[in-house]
Amino acid sequence: MKKLFYSAALFAATLIGFPACSDSGPDTIQPTDPAAQIGKDDIFDPTPMPPYPHINGPESIELGQLYSFKANSLYFGDTFTFTVEDTYFHNPSSYAISISTSGDRIYVVFNEYGHYKISAKSKADGSVCSYEVAKYYKEVGPLRFASNAPSLRDGFEGGGGKIFSRRLERTGANFPERVVINTMEYFTEYWYPFNGTPYMKQGANIGTVTGVAAKGTNRINLPNGRVRTHPDYDPVSLNNCALLVPFCSQEYTIPEERCGRL
Repeated sequence: MKKLFYSAALFAATLIGFPACSDSGPDTIQPTDPAAQIGKDDIFDPTPMPPYPHINGPESIELGQLYSFKANSLYFGDTFTFTVEDTYFHNPSSYAISISTSGDRIYVVFNEYGHYKISAKSKADGSVCSYEVAKYYKEVGPLRFASNAPSLRDGFEGGGGKIFSRRLERTGANFPERVVINTMEYFTEYWYPFNGTPYMKQGANIGTVTGVAAKGTNRINLPNGRVRTHPDYDPVSLNNCALLVPFCSQEYTIPEERCGRL
């Protein structure tokens, strides 16, 4: 699919009558009560009212398409300051935006896979609301875990506190799109018994961590690991002389795609 980048998105916005930005607002802004518009003959709707302020947006998205996000508050004629965040990659070129002349709507083209956060700040009272958009590349394929963690033969002394890098690697071709995955983190225990032979054993699961890869690479970077000393280690008696070294599974899941209010 051909991507739309910033200049193309602004051109498309111009064609449909959306200027790039607008900071103007009404001279007076008064709060309104949505309940005042309800008549006695209106049919009861059990759906709860969304909190104010809030953003209405699409239920799903496709890359390269233009989408509208409408901010709402309790103030009649309220206008907003909009921001967009590329959560994992922090790259402004991965999206293009245009603000409506009314100041209450933003139009966004998403050019890359990932997770985005659209926020609107009310100019009437300063309150902020947000909306998330998550679209992920799914054809990741088999991965292999690699790291520069210390080995068992490196010994116990000086091992605690060491920070090391970790990654998941794709064999063969590089990723054609940006990648986001989740994988399980767990401890491997390095034991150094007094006057005994060092050994390893599987430790506890720690939790889920998120890894990301740029387009055109074969490497999914994971958060750095840190070697810890066993919590029951006794430096006097040398009991429980062990290190906890975090590793990650090469099995992974793709995060759930979602478009909705935060």
